[in-house]
Amino acid sequence: MRATISTTTMDGWDRPLTYVITPKSGPLRGMKTLRDAKRALTEELPKGYLKHPHWLRAALMLIIAAETGDYVEWTFEAIVAAVAAEGWFTRSITESHRTTRGVAA
Repeated sequence: MRATISTTTMDGWDRPLTYVITPKSGPLRGMKTLRDAKRALTEELPKGYLKHPHWLRAALMLIIAAETGDYVEWTFEAIVAAVAAEGWFTRSITESHRTTRGVAA
């Protein structure tokens, strides 16, 4: 079952995160706003990952930040911690190999 977060009952999804979050590997695209983070957690995160404590913490902080306009920095830190826990701030061997073979200049 996919988690759903309604955007019709909450304001504030367009608030920017403290800094852009750019995973180098894994399924998530870069995140600039709370809306980007919501999309990442609800649409891009593999099924079942939201049950992990670090992702659950990030999701709860995300909802609080969107509802209140506060705690955006804590939300950023929670998402960064979750991405780091998955090892997605480092390139996978396959991606690194592809880059060194001239695919990325």
